[in-house]
Amino acid sequence: MNPAGMVTGRFSCIGYEVFLDGQQVYAAGNNPHDSAASAEPGHELPLSRIAEFCERTAREIAAETGAVFGDIEEEDNT
Repeated sequence: MNPAGMVTGRFSCIGYEVFLDGQQVYAAGNNPHDSAASAEPGHELPLSRIAEFCERTAREIAAETGAVFGDIEEEDNT
């Protein structure tokens, strides 16, 4: 059986995105209480936690869709 594609992720201090074959399938912000929102400066999730969420979500989506988990990468948003 062929895999259903490849899941990858990109994260930065403002949040993360997950892609299936290059198409965005999920996005979240850096707010610890509302993933759909951005946090006020000084109240955002640490970058390491955003990276953890990005990888966990990408792996879950890969498992749910039968796709292969590729990798996650940090995006430079400076």
